[in-house]
Amino acid sequence: MQAKHFRNYAARIKTASLIAVILLAANAAQAQSNISKYEVGAQLSFIDMRESISEKPPGGGGRFAYNLTDHIAIDTEVNYFSTSEVKLNRTQGLFGVKVGTRFRNPPIGLFVKARPGFMHFHGERRLGVSVNGTTKAAIDLGGVIELYPSPRFIMRFDVGDTIIFYNGEIIRRLSIPGGPQDRLGTSHNLQASIGIGFRF
Repeated sequence: MQAKHFRNYAARIKTASLIAVILLAANAAQAQSNISKYEVGAQLSFIDMRESISEKPPGGGGRFAYNLTDHIAIDTEVNYFSTSEVKLNRTQGLFGVKVGTRFRNPPIGLFVKARPGFMHFHGERRLGVSVNGTTKAAIDLGGVIELYPSPRFIMRFDVGDTIIFYNGEIIRRLSIPGGPQDRLGTSHNLQASIGIGFRF
């Protein structure tokens, strides 16, 4: 029941995010930008993958954004996740758009994001655990809150649904020979991040 509830919740996030991105992008496409074009940053990230591979690994990485206008930006992010439990590390790359608005008082920005990308599973691709050593398509849909303590400094908080398309790969539920196996399809994974950034 919990997995079904989470899938329904994730589907609502996905639909709302796509609609918001389309509407906000249409309204903001012609606006002129009054802020710095470039942003770089770093973040700590956590992804709940218990529905698919029974893990909730921590990670971290870097981010780069290019502000097309005050309301829409090209937003890219790379994260590396690791857990000592199964010794299966993964690299995530996301490349998409962030659309929303910024306020002067209080100095805060509210955005939605849609970022296609990939999740690469490090590890030996062996019999019974075919997801190892593969790279799977993914898409990150969700929201972003930014705080602006100064004109050049950014504090950023992300939350969203990272959808991973496993395409029938196999995962062993227990890290022992003969343990139960599952064939994976499309997985919804709650992901949250906190980070800092700088404009230039």
